[in-house]
Amino acid sequence: VSLGDLVLADDLRTAALIAVAAWVDAAVTGNTARRLLVLDEAWQLLKQPQAAIAHAERLKLARANNLANLLILHRPGDLSSYGAAGSPHREAVRSVFGLSDTIAVGRLDHSDAAELGEMLALNGEERRIISAHPTGRFLWSVQTAAQGRRAWVVQTQRTPWEATLWDTKAHPAAS
Repeated sequence: VSLGDLVLADDLRTAALIAVAAWVDAAVTGNTARRLLVLDEAWQLLKQPQAAIAHAERLKLARANNLANLLILHRPGDLSSYGAAGSPHREAVRSVFGLSDTIAVGRLDHSDAAELGEMLALNGEERRIISAHPTGRFLWSVQTAAQGRRAWVVQTQRTPWEATLWDTKAHPAAS
């Protein structure tokens, strides 16, 4: 599901996101096949209270539904501004990270790194890594059954074909 090209007025965007969430729920529940749900520009989904709460519930049921979730966010720090402090909306957005067994974080500016570091309970070294490493290097934080949350630094190597496919600087952002 790509939400990046969804250019609508706010009230229509809310209705479209509710429809997308309902379609996703229908597609993933009751099906025993293993599936991968990729939500690009997931901030658009999480910005809407009903959709954020529904997605947090979907994550809680992901294993039972054989569903792997991949949420792609470019500015995860923005998520802390969704909903009032202590509101069901804010708690649902925060729980998305808590319910995620694997989180890969690319380079962030210092303020985003500090905010996400707090959300993910990253230590000082992990926060430094995500605010200082070069493009293509990620901090992978993985929840393990035996050892709790562990982290690794991973360097990706893109082929020239992949570089053109994933070059976000070459694709202008929707206004």
